[in-house]
Amino acid sequence: MLIGVEDYENIEPLNGPRKDLDILSDLLSYDPQRGIIPRDSVFRLDSPSCAEFRQSLLDRLNESDPGDVLILYFSGHGSNVSHDFAFCLKDTSVYEDVAVSLTVVKFSELMETFDLFQVTPIFIIDACYSGAVAGIHPSESTIASMKREIKIVGGRYALLCSCNERQTTSTTTDGGDFTRSLVNAVKNNLYGSQKPYISISDIEDHLRRELESSGLNNIPKIVLGDSLPDVAICRNPQFQSRKYRLSGRLLSVLTFLWNGGNHRTARNDEILNEFGPGAYANNNKLSYGPWSLAKKTASGSGMTLTENGIKLMSGEISVHEVILKDPFSSAYFPDPAARKISFINNQFAHL
Repeated sequence: MLIGVEDYENIEPLNGPRKDLDILSDLLSYDPQRGIIPRDSVFRLDSPSCAEFRQSLLDRLNESDPGDVLILYFSGHGSNVSHDFAFCLKDTSVYEDVAVSLTVVKFSELMETFDLFQVTPIFIIDACYSGAVAGIHPSESTIASMKREIKIVGGRYALLCSCNERQTTSTTTDGGDFTRSLVNAVKNNLYGSQKPYISISDIEDHLRRELESSGLNNIPKIVLGDSLPDVAICRNPQFQSRKYRLSGRLLSVLTFLWNGGNHRTARNDEILNEFGPGAYANNNKLSYGPWSLAKKTASGSGMTLTENGIKLMSGEISVHEVILKDPFSSAYFPDPAARKISFINNQFAHL
């Protein structure tokens, strides 16, 4: 859930939040290399009122199940109301240089609500603690209060904030410094090839270094709960998906099942005797989508060609020589860099 507020009615407008939402939604969902969150699961609110913010969050939580994780990103003005951090929305009002409590959304309210629905929150907040609202300076206890509130979810939380309790953030039409640094921390660092995704805990040190190296004065607050699950926020481009190749043995099994056009069902022991244990142990790969070239019989005692397999052996279609396995959905998909294979004149050929 991405919230950015530029068009304030009673407070000085901002220039960067809309751009912040653009670059963060791109990272989480639209980036072809890194996007991991389905687009229909990303909910964006541009300059909502307090009522719109509350209702949209309630809608998301009503659709959730206990144990789900919700990333809540906010870019806009922040303030201190009675030692509680407050999100300032489009219609937030100010009275004698103080944000009116009824017109903000308090951090404590959100934590109590997440706890009620048993949903794990990940907060990413690019907002001024020092009070972009009429120059308010919160007390030392604001962050301490936030830490007390997050304890009610038993360590299942993450809190990434743009600066400490006495700093303002910097924002331009290109977005906020903190949000840009967060995205750069993900994109400009190597996370190894063993893990298919990048999590909040993975980026913590990189984010601190990114802010330091960029010469920004912001001192971010990064607080991770002791029992926070290893939540994936984007894919790791360095990760190598597992590959499956139509090897010579598998092609031989297809030819055997094709039987010169009189396709047959072969028993498992026939395949074992004809091609050896290697082909026997791996012939189930022929059933992987998007190949779907052969399948086990209902009893599991043999194998036969599928409709796709018959089309390949008839020369009607070609298939990718290599397929990859998605580590998140476990679905198989063609390797776009792989050649295609067809069956022409009773032999396999690369296209």
